[in-house]
Amino acid sequence: MQCYSAFKREGNPVICSTWMNLENITVGKTEENTLTLEIDEPILESFIRTAFGGVFVISQVPPLPFTELYPPNQIRDLDATFHGNKIHLTWTAPGDDFDVGKVQWYTIRVSGSIPDLRDNFEDALQVNTTDLLPNEANSKQTFMFKPGTISEENPTHLFIAIQGIDKSNLTSKVSNIAQVVLFVPLGDPSPP
Repeated sequence: MQCYSAFKREGNPVICSTWMNLENITVGKTEENTLTLEIDEPILESFIRTAFGGVFVISQVPPLPFTELYPPNQIRDLDATFHGNKIHLTWTAPGDDFDVGKVQWYTIRVSGSIPDLRDNFEDALQVNTTDLLPNEANSKQTFMFKPGTISEENPTHLFIAIQGIDKSNLTSKVSNIAQVVLFVPLGDPSPP
């Protein structure tokens, strides 16, 4: 092995730090402080070099448990029908986090007035949902209940909305408002 580059700069010699085998090298023209070398080896094809990042560190991570950020999805397909003396509801189940997992429970509220239900959802009559077991997200959810006492006298229409609540008490937006028409039997007609 021999040094393949040795230069003098401003009269000071530079120590050679690169060594190589000089068997396939021929010395070319020498000029002042420059040595030209020709290498008799084949030219290599082009190539790409890739380097991986290695190890990284994540800092300032909050301690467990992590704060939940995502509420359940808003229910947008609530449908209501009247069967016998019960109201039958169907909707697509939301998830615990948007559309993943399942909610912990539902709040269903009814009113005889769309504006009251839309603008004052929390003040509307709440339906007992203790028997309602939430399904996994994106599956069909159903629930039946008897309409309770409505503040208006003999309403023929009931309006219903629902919210999903997750294990962290994050609440979805109020659903679309479904309408059900109640069959109100007329009294026996009396002869005139």
